[in-house]
Amino acid sequence: METPNINYIIQFAEGDLEFQNQIISIIKREFPEEVKLYARNFLKKELISVAENVHKLKPKINMLGLLEAYELANAYEDELKNGIILKHSDFERILHEINVFLEKL
Repeated sequence: METPNINYIIQFAEGDLEFQNQIISIIKREFPEEVKLYARNFLKKELISVAENVHKLKPKINMLGLLEAYELANAYEDELKNGIILKHSDFERILHEINVFLEKL
């Protein structure tokens, strides 16, 4: 199973530690808020809004090196647009793993 990492961010920053830290800081600030909005919309069963929330989370999932999770998020977003929530538990697990990882950074 893949685990979150900052390898992509390090490569993207090309040795600029200040830029690298800014990206990490933005992710650490935005990710929990985006997850809260996702959860709120899911509880209200507003699946189109949930799909939009998933769409907004995908770049952060990708930046944290979770390529398989990114593909799952793509599939989940498509499901949500069609009123289906089969991948919800798997996506929730990914969100949890990312939150744990970000708390340790």
